[in-house]
Amino acid sequence: INSDSDAEQPEAMLSASALKKSQLHRAFAGDDVAAAFAAEKAALTQAEDVHEVSTALPGWGTWTGAALSKHNRRTAAKQRHNPLYKTKLPGGVAAELRKDKFKDNVILSEKTERKGKVYLAPILPHEFERKEEYERSLRLPVGAEWGTKEVVQRNVRPRVVVAKGRVVEAMERPRV
Repeated sequence: INSDSDAEQPEAMLSASALKKSQLHRAFAGDDVAAAFAAEKAALTQAEDVHEVSTALPGWGTWTGAALSKHNRRTAAKQRHNPLYKTKLPGGVAAELRKDKFKDNVILSEKTERKGKVYLAPILPHEFERKEEYERSLRLPVGAEWGTKEVVQRNVRPRVVVAKGRVVEAMERPRV
């Protein structure tokens, strides 16, 4: 009797989809990947959540001590939880506003990169009317390595050329 043929016989009786499911189940039997991924996503979501810090200073502007009335203690407790005395730390996104809220198999980092923030323009430069125009101008390579000599000279040429020794008159304020 061949032991290999006995082992294959139960698998041959299964349909192809059932066989595939059983093989996947056996392949990932020891791995608790889904639970570990969900735990990691929950931890990252909590770490990147909006954090508030209380700026209320206990004892400042109020009476303190053992003989303090219940009313004063309640007022002090309310002040600690007053949103006027709380400051949100920069960065962070509320869990409801995350881009990967409804995507169970994906983690999208909501962190802002502080090092790269230096290179972002906070406002649109004056010669551009739309954000798309500005971004298109940044996509075009500028420099002697990418363009012809004439194009580079035209791009770096100053807009106003004044001869040496000439006096430049100050601009007048526009009248409205």
